[in-house]
Amino acid sequence: MAAAGATVVFTGAYNVAASVPHSAIETFVFSTTMRHSVQRRASGIAVPATITED
Repeated sequence: MAAAGATVVFTGAYNVAASVPHSAIETFVFSTTMRHSVQRRASGIAVPATITED
């Protein structure tokens, strides 16, 4: 698995250009991963008492 990952990274096989949209599965995986990651890390953060709606 590491060899396959290294092959993709070092050969440039995966297109990282922002001008090419992600496939539906990539969008799902990236979006789901981001949401779960943020939820997990934000759960212990308290809202400061000094925040006001100006």
